[in-house]
Amino acid sequence: MRRPGLVVFVVALGLRLAWVLRLPDQLRWIDETQFVGIARSLAAGHGFVSDSYRANPLLPAYLGLVFRAFGESLLAARIGQAVIGALTCVVLLRIGTRLAGPALGLLAGLMLALYPPHVYLAGVFYVDCVLGLPLALGVLLALDVHQGRGGVGRAVLAGGLLGLAALARPTFLVVVPALALAWCLGAAAGVRRRLELTAALGLGALAVVLPWTARNEAAYGRLVPISSGLWTKLWQGNGPLADGSADDRDLLWGRDLWTRRLARLDPERRRAVEEQYAGVARAVGERLARTGDFYLATDEVLRPVVLDLVRRDPGRVLVLAARKTATLYSAFSRTETQNQDTTAAMRLVAAVSFYPLLGLAAVGAFCGRAGGRRWLPISAVVVSVTATYALLTACTRFRLPLDPYLMLFASRALVRT
Repeated sequence: MRRPGLVVFVVALGLRLAWVLRLPDQLRWIDETQFVGIARSLAAGHGFVSDSYRANPLLPAYLGLVFRAFGESLLAARIGQAVIGALTCVVLLRIGTRLAGPALGLLAGLMLALYPPHVYLAGVFYVDCVLGLPLALGVLLALDVHQGRGGVGRAVLAGGLLGLAALARPTFLVVVPALALAWCLGAAAGVRRRLELTAALGLGALAVVLPWTARNEAAYGRLVPISSGLWTKLWQGNGPLADGSADDRDLLWGRDLWTRRLARLDPERRRAVEEQYAGVARAVGERLARTGDFYLATDEVLRPVVLDLVRRDPGRVLVLAARKTATLYSAFSRTETQNQDTTAAMRLVAAVSFYPLLGLAAVGAFCGRAGGRRWLPISAVVVSVTATYALLTACTRFRLPLDPYLMLFASRALVRT
């Protein structure tokens, strides 16, 4: 590791360790509890035991390995995540250096090292921490291929790393075709070579994802590529009571949020929605009795429902997509019920950390100097993931793995290249 990389690593690791060492030895969020439960089963040798929605395996596998090696130590797992976060900063430095030289790379790496939301991530067991490193490594290799520095082997490895990131959060599988498109538009190779590299990228991703898909087929009795919930999330983000806010993630009939939003409709519209979703609830209950898995049931029932919604009112889908993009690119998620981390001080830290970054990234993206084709892979990552969340549901946390790539654009605005 050369000196700039070492500096970035030490700064990033020091801040993350200072944070995780002060945390109590307990879990705070439902996601953490569920993933730790799966990891506990893995560490005990009982296999991967989860419902289909929590079948994304990367974080539980990491936690299971830590628990197997150190016992059920949350501190050891958090220290490991601090190391993962620090290494991600170093990889971002390398990406920036490949794009526009060492000054830009060092600035981007230091930005990520000091960035409060990513320091916070090291202390919680969310998939966004562990997916950052394979995503960054995959992007680095994809950038090498884009610039003519690597061949088929590097393309396969890039695809495998991106597939690994998707095993943390399946949404990021869209990065694979997005990068393939970037190569086709601007890679330093002929048309035939670009197609070969694109095929290699896809094969690399499939080699990682398909074995897990086969495991899910055996476990759940149906096609679940990584985890379930796609059609449920598409419906939550575009259903009759969706408004594009972060709360849409929890929008289901019978819940308090559903009841409050239903009460805001005019009486005729309210009756129509109540009648339709009484039938939907019955159908979900019948499938749940057969499958024993809530998200398998809701995905099956809601798939035709949401496809009909999209077909009948595409204009509303576009309006909601714009609102969800604004939600994704907010410094913090505004919800009807605030959690304990959304104090005024935390909101101020989030706003001061993110909004200047977003402004600089916009300048770097749209007013950058020559060499735009070099940046196509970075744009592909940001645009593809943003568009996917705009279709599904969005909140601030879902955007955090994209922030390092915004830092590259922000650095472009600040550094002469």
